[in-house]
Amino acid sequence: MRPFEVALTIALAIAALAQLTSLSRKLNLFLFSVCLLFVAMHLLLEGGHWQMLPVYLAVMVLAASQAMPGRSSRRTISASGLALILCVASAGLSYAIPMFALPKPTGPYPTGTRILYMRDDSRKEDAGRDLGRNRELMVQVWYPANPSKNHLAPYREAAASKLKNSYQSVLWTNSRMDAPVASQGGPFPLILLGHGWGATRISETFLAEDLASHGYVVVATDHPYNSGRVAFPDGRVIDGIEGSPIIYVGSVPPDETVALWNMELQKWTADQFFVLNSLQKTNLDPQSFWYGHLNTNLVGAIGHSFGGSAALRICSLDPRVRSAINLDGWTFDGVRDRPSDKPMMFMYEQDMDPKHEQLLSSNLGAREEADLDVRDSGLVLDSLKRYGGYKLVIAGAMHADFTDQPMVSPFHRVTQTGPIKPVRMQTIVREYALSFFDKTLRGRDSPLLDSGNSSPFSEVHFERWPADQKNGSAVASNSSTKSSM
Repeated sequence: MRPFEVALTIALAIAALAQLTSLSRKLNLFLFSVCLLFVAMHLLLEGGHWQMLPVYLAVMVLAASQAMPGRSSRRTISASGLALILCVASAGLSYAIPMFALPKPTGPYPTGTRILYMRDDSRKEDAGRDLGRNRELMVQVWYPANPSKNHLAPYREAAASKLKNSYQSVLWTNSRMDAPVASQGGPFPLILLGHGWGATRISETFLAEDLASHGYVVVATDHPYNSGRVAFPDGRVIDGIEGSPIIYVGSVPPDETVALWNMELQKWTADQFFVLNSLQKTNLDPQSFWYGHLNTNLVGAIGHSFGGSAALRICSLDPRVRSAINLDGWTFDGVRDRPSDKPMMFMYEQDMDPKHEQLLSSNLGAREEADLDVRDSGLVLDSLKRYGGYKLVIAGAMHADFTDQPMVSPFHRVTQTGPIKPVRMQTIVREYALSFFDKTLRGRDSPLLDSGNSSPFSEVHFERWPADQKNGSAVASNSSTKSSM
């Protein structure tokens, strides 16, 4: 719970208990007035949300009790007891679904963020109720900023929220909304950040803010009809994956599944081409917010799950994109056209190795998922052997651990995450991603990546595949580390 939420809940509990004592009516009114003050401060500075609904109701219960003439012991006991129960209920909800705090960025720059609407008039939407309209995108950019007094940006736009995550529209990030771009250190390299299938552009904010604080402009794009809820400036809301042609694993044979996913991969890659081209144009416009601040010829890409496939794919195809990281995603066509001079990193959860025995499973879904695992493992291994790169397997991690999801609840069944503490997982992903982009985009030495056979993180099994200069192949240098940071 946040400071005024804690203060309000404690003040209400004290006021409720005070009603059961022999304190004067004036003193009880004073204690209740303190509660009202904390209500106002909480709503004004922190923002109201549904986890605090029981507390708001408790305020009304005590207000009604205070307003009634006379003192009835039964009525007082009932009101005080109900208020205390409601306070406990809010505390429980706030623990189960907390107003989490994003980790502080570790770089020297303050961070800003800006939301952009873009329309690609060269392409038509091919799904949902917008079929035939020009392709529209919502883009969020995190960037190194000058110090600013602008309001902290909310984690999620209210218009893009559902009831269950509406509290995130008053959950503040570390970035100032529309803060001026840093005047020193630019122009800044770009990093294209891709969310997973059905997720949104904010899903990896913990990583976006950190990279921005180290002097990168991080660009995340919602892919309408393949994302979660997307809200456009004109009030239209696309509520998740509507009209998607994707058939999930187990519905059709693996070859057809791969073909369908590759079709969607083309769309995501086209979206990223368009966003990068648009930013390149606006960087040259003297009237633009971004004028002269972006180095659009020095670009990296990173993505989670299907966004990782898209990161690899645009890196393979666009000469401006120099390197890419795949966070626990199947590659599909991502590495099919990989050039020899494009460094790539693959980060995986603990359960990434293909289960060959599942190829004989009587369960169709398990059998086809195993088939896709085997295929993808072969593609990644071949790519590493031919062109080099880096591969990490993080023991204890699960698929959602590479996103902000572990912070949503302390209960792993709710978040579908592993036992690694969120701050530990975030540190691992942040440090490897930053080291990789510093090395591949800025040419900086990286002890973390160049050690070859060690990692400071006990959870990390690290493989460095340096390219063989003689025949273009690579050899793995494996490590299963014992030390911890």
